[in-house]
Amino acid sequence: MFPGDSLTYFSGAMFVSAVIIGNVEKFGILIFTPWMIEAVLKLRGWFKVRSYGDLQKGGWIKAPYEKVYSLTHLAMKLNQRLGLYWNEAKVVGALIAFEAAVVLASAVLVKPA
Repeated sequence: MFPGDSLTYFSGAMFVSAVIIGNVEKFGILIFTPWMIEAVLKLRGWFKVRSYGDLQKGGWIKAPYEKVYSLTHLAMKLNQRLGLYWNEAKVVGALIAFEAAVVLASAVLVKPA
């Protein structure tokens, strides 16, 4: 089963409801920051760009555009600049680690009311 928009909308509504009921709006906004950045980057490409990279020989992926239109593009470009050539699993792991760091930092910064 592919969840599609139905599960995405339901999950978002459930999360926002929990944030509002739990009275942790500041925390909710902070942990959504990466998604807001992603939306701004996608808007830069008028939502017509793709987030995934181009598969290269050796199994690593390269950003498909010169400019950054997604956080995945940023991760790929930073890795290439550092001389690291990551596959898809490592790029996804880095993005998950980034989100986890944002959540932990938000938990530390936002004091309960």
